[in-house]
Amino acid sequence: MEDSHPKQRLAWHETLEWHELVAFQSGGLMRLKKIYMVFIQGLTANLKELMAFYPAAPPSG
Repeated sequence: MEDSHPKQRLAWHETLEWHELVAFQSGGLMRLKKIYMVFIQGLTANLKELMAFYPAAPPSG
């Protein structure tokens, strides 16, 4: 697919705004990753604790 629009460069102020947006969103993504990792570790610990109760369950059948 060929682009029919001529290639245009961003103005200096647009480049700066674009950079700020990328930096802000990247930082937000890194913070979210840390939060999710804490959440996942907590859920993993909870599941491991609950799995210890399986041997005490009555047999099925």
